[in-house]
Amino acid sequence: MVIKNSVKSSFQIQRGKLASIPQINKEEFLHFYHRIFKETNFHFQAFLKNNTSPASLKSTKNSEFHEDILEKHAIQATYLILNKIFSYYVIRSQIYHQFGRSISKLYDPSLFVPFSLQLQKNFAQMSSEYEFAPIFHENNWDRGYTFPEGLESSLITFINHFTTFDITQLSDDFIAELFQKLIPIKNRKALGQIYTPGDIAELMAELCIRKPDDVILDPACGCGTLLRKAYDQKKKLAQASSLSLSHTQLLDQIWGVEVDEFPAHLAMMTLAYLDLSQITHVAGVLLEDFMQMGPMEKYIVRTKDLSSGKLLTREMPHKFDVIFANPPYIKQELIPNKKLMLKNLPLFASYRSIQNQSQRLSGQIPKVKLPLTAKTDYYGFFLWYSTYFLRENGMICFIIPNKWMDVKYGENIKEFLLSNYKILALIGFTKNVFQEAQVSTVIILAQKCSCKRERDSNIVKFLSLLDNSSRKSIHDIVYSKTPDSIVLQLKSQSYVFNNQENLHRTFVSQNKLVSDEKWSLKYLFQSKFAQILQKVPLIPMHNQEITSVVGGIKTGANDFYFPSSFSQTTFNIESQFLVPGIKSGRSLPKSFIVSRSDCVFLNIPQSIILEQFPGLQSYIHDGEQVKSYPKRPSIKWKPWYRIPPSHQDSPDILFLRHIDKNFRAIWNQLGCIVADGVRGLSIHDSTHILFYLGVCNSTFFYWQAHMMGRWEGQGDLQLLVYELKKFQIPDIRLIPAKNIQKVESSMKEIIDKTPRNSKSLKISSSLKKKLDFAVLACLKLDEHYNLLFNETQSMEAHRLNKKF
Repeated sequence: MVIKNSVKSSFQIQRGKLASIPQINKEEFLHFYHRIFKETNFHFQAFLKNNTSPASLKSTKNSEFHEDILEKHAIQATYLILNKIFSYYVIRSQIYHQFGRSISKLYDPSLFVPFSLQLQKNFAQMSSEYEFAPIFHENNWDRGYTFPEGLESSLITFINHFTTFDITQLSDDFIAELFQKLIPIKNRKALGQIYTPGDIAELMAELCIRKPDDVILDPACGCGTLLRKAYDQKKKLAQASSLSLSHTQLLDQIWGVEVDEFPAHLAMMTLAYLDLSQITHVAGVLLEDFMQMGPMEKYIVRTKDLSSGKLLTREMPHKFDVIFANPPYIKQELIPNKKLMLKNLPLFASYRSIQNQSQRLSGQIPKVKLPLTAKTDYYGFFLWYSTYFLRENGMICFIIPNKWMDVKYGENIKEFLLSNYKILALIGFTKNVFQEAQVSTVIILAQKCSCKRERDSNIVKFLSLLDNSSRKSIHDIVYSKTPDSIVLQLKSQSYVFNNQENLHRTFVSQNKLVSDEKWSLKYLFQSKFAQILQKVPLIPMHNQEITSVVGGIKTGANDFYFPSSFSQTTFNIESQFLVPGIKSGRSLPKSFIVSRSDCVFLNIPQSIILEQFPGLQSYIHDGEQVKSYPKRPSIKWKPWYRIPPSHQDSPDILFLRHIDKNFRAIWNQLGCIVADGVRGLSIHDSTHILFYLGVCNSTFFYWQAHMMGRWEGQGDLQLLVYELKKFQIPDIRLIPAKNIQKVESSMKEIIDKTPRNSKSLKISSSLKKKLDFAVLACLKLDEHYNLLFNETQSMEAHRLNKKF
């Protein structure tokens, strides 16, 4: 390789002069870096605001300037250019120390070349001659701009600072963590990054990296926190095995993929500076969208050997021993290029499933179907696609939101895990790991296994960490042999609780795990009441013999089918077509009995001549010609304006689809027709309607709502129809008459003594306790009241505080 001649700085003319350079004060350097960052960011904001060429700084809808977009771009631009300058001088110093070669100063005022052009030229030279991309990859913020005086002055001050000390004095740890420490939490969302805490990243690396020669991939590497911990873990394992692995050898087995330039930039720097005593020719960080990485492409990073000048290439392996990640927390409706992703992933996975070259040449490509629904959040697709990058017996370790464990779309994720992995552990936390994220998380640790017998015989460990001290013992617990006493218990029961101080442990035979169960609440929360309930004869609430769950009508146009008072008056709709209705939860009365309703439902008989009813006819005409209701794809009725009686839901007991802490069930005595926002229970024999009303208002029912309902991110609890159908209720046919009467009299007393039209309609604690004991007596569980009450209170507190 030919190294071009360059201007020698006073810092690098002779090795002997390095000794005269003052020792660096790390705190002063941090303070200086932070000051320069603030100055540079301020000038960048002004620069970008006045520079109209980057179209992304303008709204797509109009030409108005958006301050939040400006802030995001200015922060990224500031970090990118300061990091490039920092990296330039690190590499410059390393090359001098190891090869005695000088690289020109980044800026030399004596050349009379504009500052921005000198930066462009020297960054491009560093990239082309030493291949440190993506650190020196050209981007929008250093391409063809002439920086204003204030911005240029701040950058020159920063550059000049590097002539005052030997940058190689900085420790590896200091440099690796420097950039994350300097990013304020308030800026992290603007940068699109949620960083993995160091102790969590270390735990994940220890759990999944078992051999010093493991080849590792992080498909969403962000700023490189997990990659760094992988490096540390491999180095520790090598030392324990008396192996000598150089910095380059360690990096050769570590790969990261990142779609965004800024975090990829940081990831490269994190890896490059883990050992300042050695030059990092290149680190395996690819600036790619993992979801679009096709199996036929070769993904290569390049470098040059500084001693021989030869071009070196590293191709990303087709398969890995370990894949671990903290993938993006993006909801399904915000997934980028979603349609293309759903189309490509099955094809990509099919080609990655090819076992050998002969299979490829013969064209016998296995067809892989994508089992995940379009409602799956982004991390689910990362987990699924990563499987096809993993070798047999390879380890996967992801930290993701725990929502998938308890929701409908998560059933497909669970089924996929059960069919492709030995699930070694699912590790939950009682507090949010990521303070700036509105989610709770779980670590998945699993080993790829195509043998069903091995998977079925595996024992899954659900671990819930109650505080930080218990993290130290996780590795030993995961990989230690399951005690014989627990194995024996699992032969006669589905799961076993076995807790230690500050750590809850649940052992489950993998062949007993069911995908439609709520794993988080059942196994991580460890409901002891749920265990007791397994021995009680209960029936599904949707048994269709005694009771049936009703979801409310999905009309497609509630405003039409539940006409407002204004519409009734304006069109003079004939009264015989208006029956009591409940359009939404706001229409529910503040009482335990619906005896009147201000809302109405449009009930049109089948055999009717519209011309005979001008009010109704004009209302329908307005819906057709003005509102265009028939054109809505959500309206499926024929004729469009008539909902047949068989689809008019009028359950006997009502409750809201979304509930907070004041849950209540209401008797629909008036027989109102209800819309989708209301859930309900139809009683086939109304003789004991007070009994079922009592059950639905009890803590037992509210406990089930937490165990089976959907916990939303803001503390909301949602009851979907398919979940309600799994609720369990006492079989009234098996209950003594006196116990039934106690429930009914307790519920009647609540109705009589609770003030009507009160804001919350909250039942007094004494009356609620009396009802709870009566309901539990029907199950012969009244002695477990305190357990039920405490578990329900705990779940409610966790939900409202968003800790689960």
